[in-house]
Amino acid sequence: DELDLFQPDLDVRPPRRDGAVKRSDAEYAAAVKTLRPAFQATLLNWLRDSANSQHLNDLGTLLERLRDEAPSPVFEQHFWVAGGYLDALAGGTLEPSNERKRLLARIEQELKKIAEGGDKRTLRNSVESLSKAMLYELAHARTAAGRAGEIRRAFELEALLPGGEADYELPTPEALRSVAEALGAEITQAQDLLSTCFEGGDAASLEPLATLLKRMSGTLSMLNIAVLK
Repeated sequence: DELDLFQPDLDVRPPRRDGAVKRSDAEYAAAVKTLRPAFQATLLNWLRDSANSQHLNDLGTLLERLRDEAPSPVFEQHFWVAGGYLDALAGGTLEPSNERKRLLARIEQELKKIAEGGDKRTLRNSVESLSKAMLYELAHARTAAGRAGEIRRAFELEALLPGGEADYELPTPEALRSVAEALGAEITQAQDLLSTCFEGGDAASLEPLATLLKRMSGTLSMLNIAVLK
């Protein structure tokens, strides 16, 4: 699956916005709960009349507020990406296919989870999975304009698609076996060094561990797979 191989850098953060005021987790959950009915109604209007881009612009305005008030970088990034995704749909650089419409429905479900205040780790994983899916679609938008273009440049999305600058050939089975054997031995050494440090209180073992991790990085580089590097 091409999406599985698509690995954007989710540490990229949006540019700062003047006037943005962050809320506490509880305040944010309450704000999301308040805004969610408007998002649902506007999304339904667009699904009924997908030729009317004003509905997408209205959704984007709601998400801008959630971006500005986000208490965590993950949510801030998520609603930034979602805003760019909406811009691409509104501008016609992405066709509103059924799959792309489902991504908007997933945004609405994320709002529900945020409002309910679920487990933070589970919510983070869910949000990042959706952000990745929207970034994948934006990588195909082929536009340099507006927020969609801003996001494409920030994440260097074009280079992540097959045929882009970061494209690579899959390694041979022989190369995979060789690297797996080498990594197996190195991982065992790393575990021993960590045990020495944490169980015996020997901080000096961290220095050879750092050297070993660099060697493991070199081992992985033999595969010539950018995301592993």
